[in-house]
Amino acid sequence: MSEAALFFGLSSARLRARCRRGGAALALGLFLPYEIVDETPQFVWSLLPELPPAGVLAALSPTAAGLAILAASFLARRASSLAVTVLAALTLAGLFIQFGADAAAWEVLDLPESLSGRSPPALLALSLTAAGASLMFRPAARRAGRWVLSAALVAAALFYAFPMRGEAPLVLLARALVSLPELPSLRFQLGMLFIALVALWPLLLPIAGLQFLNRPPTREQPLLAAFALYGLPTILLLFAYRGLLGGALGAGLGAALLAIAMLTALLCLMASAVEVLAEAWVTPEAELALAPGLPLQRAAMIGALATVLLGSAQWQLARPPVKGVTWTLKERTAEGDELFGERLHTWSEARLRWDRRVRADSAAGRLVQVKSAARELTNAARALDAGLGEAMVALTSEAGQLDLAGRRWYRLFGEVNEASRQAGLPYYVDPTVRVYQTEEGLRRHFHAHSYRIEKARRFTMGRQELAALHVRQLGHRRDGHARLGFSRDLQPFALVVLDELEPHRDEVVAMAAEEVCLLDGEKEGSAVPRKGDGPGSGSGDSASDAGAAGDVGMAGAGAADASAVDAGAADAAAADAGMADAGATSEAETSGAPEAPEDEAMPLPGGDDGERRRGLAVCGAMLAEAVRNAGGEEPLLVALTEATERHELQHQVDGPHLPVATLVRRRLGGYGEASRERANRELSAYLAEMTGPGSAPRLGLVHLARFALLGRRGVEHQVGLIALEVLSGREVRGMDGAGKLDVGKVAQALEQLRQEGDDALRERARQAWASLFGEALLEVQGVP
Repeated sequence: MSEAALFFGLSSARLRARCRRGGAALALGLFLPYEIVDETPQFVWSLLPELPPAGVLAALSPTAAGLAILAASFLARRASSLAVTVLAALTLAGLFIQFGADAAAWEVLDLPESLSGRSPPALLALSLTAAGASLMFRPAARRAGRWVLSAALVAAALFYAFPMRGEAPLVLLARALVSLPELPSLRFQLGMLFIALVALWPLLLPIAGLQFLNRPPTREQPLLAAFALYGLPTILLLFAYRGLLGGALGAGLGAALLAIAMLTALLCLMASAVEVLAEAWVTPEAELALAPGLPLQRAAMIGALATVLLGSAQWQLARPPVKGVTWTLKERTAEGDELFGERLHTWSEARLRWDRRVRADSAAGRLVQVKSAARELTNAARALDAGLGEAMVALTSEAGQLDLAGRRWYRLFGEVNEASRQAGLPYYVDPTVRVYQTEEGLRRHFHAHSYRIEKARRFTMGRQELAALHVRQLGHRRDGHARLGFSRDLQPFALVVLDELEPHRDEVVAMAAEEVCLLDGEKEGSAVPRKGDGPGSGSGDSASDAGAAGDVGMAGAGAADASAVDAGAADAAAADAGMADAGATSEAETSGAPEAPEDEAMPLPGGDDGERRRGLAVCGAMLAEAVRNAGGEEPLLVALTEATERHELQHQVDGPHLPVATLVRRRLGGYGEASRERANRELSAYLAEMTGPGSAPRLGLVHLARFALLGRRGVEHQVGLIALEVLSGREVRGMDGAGKLDVGKVAQALEQLRQEGDDALRERARQAWASLFGEALLEVQGVP
């Protein structure tokens, strides 16, 4: 047996053994909790109805890949065919996860960070380093080893230098290390250095591997290969052990251990597969004494073809929803108002009472009420339109199941709304889901709120079609929903709430008459008050808040999202973490403030009362100018409506994948990722709003000034400060913009901007948006 055949045999046996162990570990990923709420694991099979088809495939792809690898370890006769199967399965799983995460972001429920948050280039760099180091020991495979080690360095460079949706990781690390001397004690400084070491691990190992290019290792499995494969999992195990010593014995520890096992399996599988393929590629088959089976080239072609075909199918499933809608409206009728305003609300509340009661007893009487309300609802719907009647029948029958999933709730009402659109009925129903944690586990309460459509407007932005519905609440008034407008990524249109805009117009007129930026009851330096609980929805719903001078509500995880799951009073923090909506994910209506612990750490506005009064005086003067320029209360209402419309249309365009501006990451470094995402989307929408016609620039600037001057902390406060900085070109903080807020600088920025005309402010807003997001802001054009 030749030396090449001997080494190839060792590599083949190692690959087969790792496939059996690693495949089993990946298959056990089915039991990795999708998320953990109050130490209660939520497993993927219980949440599948909440996910779009592409999201379901993504959630199950690690398990499917593990099973495929495990089966191939017994069925594949040639090690090269097994290696091709491993790489094809892992590549497909990565593609399915990436595409599925993109699709889920537009829907009711995001993929969890444990599934979608890994960084393939970093893991690839470690695996290639281990494979290349082993190949360099074998004289016949050193040419391939050099290529593999070089590829490891390229993969690491791509990971650290290429910004995904914000700053490049290397830039972020550099900023963290620069701040090292500012940490309060040696303990914190050592902790920061250790975190930096962990973060740089996928770069340090490939760099260390370059030593083998000129000086091959002296053993078949060099120490560097062991560090590349097991170093990062070992470090993570140390963190888990520390948690164990601290008494963390719950579901989180078990999930962490399983995730570490899957990470180790992934690294080992990729390294062994690359090692076997590289040896088989550079060594003639006659020297390897291969078992009967497919030649390497044919196996590679089959694997590549399967990857392309299945990956393309997942890409098709994951395409974002089509925006824009044509809704030809008929006249409202008394029957339609009664159906959507009274009967639908009666059925929805009866179903909710039955759902609550049935968990304690049989609730037979409640069920009778639900069925009676359902009959009246469906009969009235059939009388209006046959298609609407069928949609209502499906709604009332399927909604009777206690395990009703949030996504199905949205789908059922989506069919109701589509039937109304096809029939030309001027009604829209907005579904929401409130998620609660109870002793028995998660509970979902399903609600529906009706609106009468007064106008359906169509637009284009570039090549994209958009739409906005101008609506009024119908029947029972929605509690805690004082929003001028809102947008869900999942839906093809934005909504402008006219009966919130009218009282808001009156508030603006009252403030302008006194040339102030304070409403009755507001105090200087206090947080901007709101009407109701919170404007936005967790990760999919972004909304304009009537109580904050036209402020757009901060949406849960993504700020303008698509499906709306109200996280209610139960769990605002959970919504921000992604449990309930996120931009097209499941929306949760939260207050828009960041997580409490982080929020408490944020600096409060600085400066003396005189500077604050000066800033508020400038704000009030700008507001008075804007109202005068509008030309009366009715034109002012039109201007506010158009500004709200432009704001929500920008949310429709941005979607959940808007790149996070570098300045947002810097200013909100102490906030959670969900809060940064939310602030980023609101910043985009507010700047876009300022490019609207008429008084929009000055009115939008007033909203931002109120955020900056009246807020003490929170996402909206940060949005106002960042917007004023980029609009004026002035820092409003201390040293290099990173210190305590200087209210005097805020007042100076406002005075500077006040001198600009509306056209100049529009242009400043366009330039500010382009500087933040790296491309020109497209104009919205109305479609007749």
